[in-house]
Amino acid sequence: MLATVLLALLAPLAVTGAPPAPSPAQEALRLYEAERYADARPVLEGLAARGEADGAMLYRLAFTLRAAHDPGDRAAFDRAAAKLQEETKGSTRLEPSFYLSNAYRNLDRPNDSKAAAAAATQRIESGAMPEPTEPLERFRLGKLYEDLAREEDAARWYALALDGLSPKDSPAYVRWAARGSATTAAARGDWKEAERALRRVQDAGLATVDDLDKLARACGRQGRWAEAAEAWHAEENLDRVNADKPRYAARVAALAAEVGILPLSGPDGRPWEALSREDLETLMSAQAAAVRSAKEAAAAAPGDPAVRAKQTAAIAAAKRLLASAAVEYVLRDLPLRETAFSGGWAPLLFQPAEWELPPAP
Repeated sequence: MLATVLLALLAPLAVTGAPPAPSPAQEALRLYEAERYADARPVLEGLAARGEADGAMLYRLAFTLRAAHDPGDRAAFDRAAAKLQEETKGSTRLEPSFYLSNAYRNLDRPNDSKAAAAAATQRIESGAMPEPTEPLERFRLGKLYEDLAREEDAARWYALALDGLSPKDSPAYVRWAARGSATTAAARGDWKEAERALRRVQDAGLATVDDLDKLARACGRQGRWAEAAEAWHAEENLDRVNADKPRYAARVAALAAEVGILPLSGPDGRPWEALSREDLETLMSAQAAAVRSAKEAAAAAPGDPAVRAKQTAAIAAAKRLLASAAVEYVLRDLPLRETAFSGGWAPLLFQPAEWELPPAP
C-alpha cells in the first residue's frame, strides 16, 4: 500500500521533470544544422504540407532535395524565393535576406542574389537595422557581404561569428566562416589570422586535407616550421592513399625546424622569393652534392680532426641552404617529391644519418 502511494506521488514529478519534446520545426532545424539532410527532409516536407514552413524552412527543404539530387529541387527553390521575398519586407532580422540571396544563387540568378544582399547590407550600414550581435546573424551578414564580393567586410563578420558559433550545432557555418576568414587573411598576408581561423576548423574535427595544407602554409609563412610539420602530418594521416605531398612537405618543415634560424637570402644575396624554380632546384641539388663531397673528404682522412671539423661545418652550411631553398619550394607548391628524387636529396629528408660523417676511427 505504501509503495503504491509513493509511486503515485513520484509519477507526476517524473513527468514534470522530463524535457518537453521538440516541435517539428525545432527537430527539422536540429537535423538540418547537423547536416543530416536525409533525416531532415521528411520533417521539412511535413511542415511544408501543413503550411507551417516559413521561407527559411522552404529553403532548407529545397536544399535537402538538391543534396539528394531530386529533380524537384529547382521548383522548391522557386517556392522558397517567392516566400522569402515577402518576408524580407520590414523584417528586423537578416535571416530572410540571407536565404533569399542563397536561393537566387541556387537558381543561377547572381544579379538577383546581389540585389537581395545589397538591400540587406544597406539597411545595416544606414542604421535602419542594428548591427547583429548573435553569432548566427553575424555569419549571415558575412555571407551577404561575400555575395557582394566585399571580402574584407565578409571576413570581419565571419571572424566575429566564429567566436560564438558551435562546431557541434553549426558545423557548416563554422567551416564556411573559418575558410572565408582564412582566405581573405591570406590574400592580404595576415598569416596569423589565417592560422587562427583554420585552427577553429581543425580543433572542431572538421578539417579537410585542403584545410590542413593551408594551415601548414600559414604556420610556415610565420616561420613556425614545427607547427607546419604537425599540420602536414595531420594531412598525411587524414588521407594515407594520397599522402606523398604532405609527407614530403612535413619532412622539409621538420628539417627547417631542426636548422632553426634560416638565412633570409640565397648564396648570391637575392631573397629566396626572387629565385626561379630552376635556381632553387640547382641549389638544392648542389647541397646534396656538397654533403656527399664532405663525407668523401672525411673518409679520405679518417684520422685528421681538422678535416672532420671542416667537413662537419660544410655539411651544416649545406643543411641550412637546402632547408631554406626547400621551404621556398614547398610554399610555392612545386612538385617536391619528384624534384627531391631527381635532385638526389630525398634520402637527406628521410634518413637523418645521411647528414653525418662516417665514424672516426
